[in-house]
Amino acid sequence: GTMEPVVLDLPDEYKSSRENTPFVVVAGWLGAKDRNVKKYTDELRAMGCVTLRGIQGSWDCFSPFSSGRRKFARRLLTKAREARAELGMSKSPLYLMFMSNGGCWSHATMTQCGMLKPGGEFEDLGPHLRGRVFDSSPARMTLRNGPKVVCVSMGVRNTAARAIVHALFYVYGVAAFLLVVAATGSTTMHIDEFWRTCASAPRTCKELYLYSDADELTDPGPLSELIAARKSTESSREGCDIAEVRWKDSRHCAHLVDERDEYLDALRGFIV
Repeated sequence: GTMEPVVLDLPDEYKSSRENTPFVVVAGWLGAKDRNVKKYTDELRAMGCVTLRGIQGSWDCFSPFSSGRRKFARRLLTKAREARAELGMSKSPLYLMFMSNGGCWSHATMTQCGMLKPGGEFEDLGPHLRGRVFDSSPARMTLRNGPKVVCVSMGVRNTAARAIVHALFYVYGVAAFLLVVAATGSTTMHIDEFWRTCASAPRTCKELYLYSDADELTDPGPLSELIAARKSTESSREGCDIAEVRWKDSRHCAHLVDERDEYLDALRGFIV
């Protein structure tokens, strides 16, 4: 479908100098519309942040090939770099916020391609990256919960239609697997690589995970294990702490609505 725009928003008032104003890039969830993600960037703007938001195309979330995902991640970081330069904010603290796996694919892609590392395409941004926020992500994707993700993101509720989505998804899973094997000789599914990347990404800045036991798409079990494992790996740099907020009954990508005060407090404490 058509690509959602990448939108820059300025705060109503800068709470401190441009150099110290947080610049927050938000990657929206699968199937989100720009107006949905704007609810989040509006809250960040109210805190005095400059925000940039974008949503990766739905097919790129599922494609076994990474070219579309690379294009989107580069688009986000290119816009961020340009906007920061134009606003005189090239040295300001940079934050990346990933919503569900649709957003978190951008984190995996940036990591796999070493985009922010020394020698990477966006190495100029790397030193200014202060934190990453993960809302309802990363989710451990499997062939079992994949169809559910499709149904929820496309609003498929009818039982017969859901059965069709499940069947098609399995066919797709097998076809994608064979395609990748044929094209690259690799038997690693891209969803497994996604999870491994999120688990082993270098700890170069602090991280905040916002998730819930009631989330039907992001299973809290594997995610809490991933967080615990990341907490136990040493980071060579200061300020690489890992924080988490785990709710009981908050819904997938709706923590802002269900747990508003705690959600905003967590974000404010982490970014501002």
